[in-house]
Amino acid sequence: MKCFFGVMLWLAGLSAAMGQSSLSVDGIQEVMAFYGQSEAEVLSSDVWSAEAFLVSDAVRILKNPGKPVSKWQELPGGSEASLAQRILASDFRPIPGEFLWLQTIEGWYVVVPSKERFDIALNRKKNIQK
Repeated sequence: MKCFFGVMLWLAGLSAAMGQSSLSVDGIQEVMAFYGQSEAEVLSSDVWSAEAFLVSDAVRILKNPGKPVSKWQELPGGSEASLAQRILASDFRPIPGEFLWLQTIEGWYVVVPSKERFDIALNRKKNIQK
């Protein structure tokens, strides 16, 4: 459970600038480990950079969403893998026009933003360093 709270803090915005990238160090490292790529390859690829942003800054984690969630899907994978690794291994990515609600085996909700909100946030993140 301590690990999960660490992941929560990590995903909630404990991001650090890395070199010329404004992406989260943890997100970059998760993508590097998952895809077996170097830091330079992750940073130079729009797809892998977007994946790093998704698993580090874009998703929100909630224990109690405050209102009933009528439609959610289970995020595959157990607590032995990090939440970022489970998201990367899944097919869940931002889709146009709707948020994705996922629930983990631990009972937490993971909210993936709509494609439109994701793109706006990613572009804003990229432009911060320019």
